Amino acid sequence: MSIHEGAKWVLKNRETFEKILRTYKGVLSNFTVVPQVEEWNGSKQVVVTVISQDLKEKFPQALRATSELAKQLNGNVVVELFSL
Repeated sequence: MSIHEGAKWVLKNRETFEKILRTYKGVLSNFTVVPQVEEWNGSKQVVVTVISQDLKEKFPQALRATSELAKQLNGNVVVELFSL
């Protein structure tokens, strides 16, 4: 896993990253987004982890937002939710 490559991905895909931020800004009050590039069977995939303390209380809304976001994102981007 490479966070450095994730940062380069953000610079190249700013619109997509901002779409992810906007999606969760309306649902979660405090969250962190960590983009990483992972390699699976020779192909690279972007994994964006959304980390939040209020995810437990807002999980249904966050799951709906993730589902809607997945319809808009390229298949090479996976969004994971992580609760603290």
